Amino acid sequence: GVNIFRSEDLLKSNPTPAPILTRVTRYNGQQDTMLEQVSGLHQLERVVIQPSDLYFTLHYALPNYSSPRRYQYQTFLKGYDEAWTYQGGTPYIRLNRLPVGDYELLVRGSDANGNWSNAMLQVPIVVLPAVYQTSWFWGLMALLLFIGIYAFFQYRLERKLEVERLRTKLSSDLHDEVSGLL
Repeated sequence: GVNIFRSEDLLKSNPTPAPILTRVTRYNGQQDTMLEQVSGLHQLERVVIQPSDLYFTLHYALPNYSSPRRYQYQTFLKGYDEAWTYQGGTPYIRLNRLPVGDYELLVRGSDANGNWSNAMLQVPIVVLPAVYQTSWFWGLMALLLFIGIYAFFQYRLERKLEVERLRTKLSSDLHDEVSGLL
């Protein structure tokens, strides 16, 4: 047999594909359960995080199986991070207690030769507010406070009117009594 080694073949590289989302897990602290989604991720429009979810993990992978142990990843969370974060060979990101809001996770990967993918995995993330953090809740609380203050002042006015009626009745009774004696 004859072996041929061409150094220019080593420098050729196919474009690195964009990473794909492989699993989404959420830990619900109120129910003490781990929720995991592994199917239908390609149709996933956004990841919705409930207020009771203490943390969630997004797993991703490069769909290139030449040397999967040597892949590297970088992540960027729009609306939270200021720069790309190097993840090394770790194919997931765990996010704890994100503030309420809308985010977009960008993930890019590199193959064994260090060629970073031009296309990125984009995952919209929505962190929902707790009930007490919504504007309608505070509006309802303000309305209840207003009703409470109004009821308190109405009660005080009613008591004052009742005392005034009693005084008027006593004074008219006293007047009738005195005029009867005279």
